[in-house]
Order: sequence, then C-alpha cells, then structure tokens
Amino acid sequence: PPSQSSRRLASAGSDAHVAIWQADEKGLWSQLQRIDVAETMGMAEWVRDVAWRPGCGVVGHVLAVCIGTRLGTFGQAEDGKSWSLREDRDMGQIVYKALWNALGTVLSVSLEDGSVRVFKENLRGVVHQFAFADGSGVHAPCPPQSGESMIALRMRA
Repeated sequence: PPSQSSRRLASAGSDAHVAIWQADEKGLWSQLQRIDVAETMGMAEWVRDVAWRPGCGVVGHVLAVCIGTRLGTFGQAEDGKSWSLREDRDMGQIVYKALWNALGTVLSVSLEDGSVRVFKENLRGVVHQFAFADGSGVHAPCPPQSGESMIALRMRA
C-alpha cells in the first residue's frame, strides 16, 4: 500500500483554480500546488470538476478539468513541481463532469444536454472522441460535433 506521504488529491471550485493536496505521515493534508485554470485556459468561470488520471501503467500525472464549455488536460512536469496545459477542447456547451476509467486510458465527460462524450489517446498521442451517448443510445464512431473545436490535437509530454 502507498505511504501516507504519497497520497495526493486534487480539488477545484468557484475560484477557478485546481489545488493539489498531499497527506503527511500523520494523515494531515496540506496544499502542495495551485493551478490557475482560468488564466491558463482563458476562461473566467468556476471549475466544475477535476479528475486525476489513475496511474495504472500510465506514465505521468494527468488531470482532466471541466471549466465552462471547455475540457482541459494538465500534465505534471518531470520535476513534479509544475503543471502545464496539454490539451484544451471547446465542447460547445457546459462540461459538468469528467471521469477516467480504472486504467486511465479512457476519459468520459458529461455535458449540459445530458450527453456523454468518450475520448481516448491512440499510440501516437492523438486524443480523439470515439463514442458518445445520448437519449437515443451509444454512437460510435462519431464525427466531431458542430460547435466543437480542437484547440490542441496532441497530448504533449
């Protein structure tokens, strides 16, 4: 099992920041880092959700962040001290929730209209939407939705 000092979590809220917390040996939590999502992504809204990608065989720490109509992914630098925007995707409507699968290879997001978009990264590092679900069922493969634009196509290490 991981030691207390290696336990970390991310939180977000109306201040448009993501905070990274770590537990010490006594189980007390302290803030390690703070990411200014609003400034980085150019959105003056609150962060609705943050999801930490599980580290099961996946290299590097990645956070998925929902802010306004955008879905961003942030990667941690090799020095472990800073986070940078890897991908910024305009979904065309409010993004409410992000959820990684148990292996950290698939990311699902729920949107304002009740639909769910499902993304994964291919072996070349290109992230693409491969399915979506709405009231009429699950659809795959799926073309880009109108109003959706990719600001960055590749996940950058």
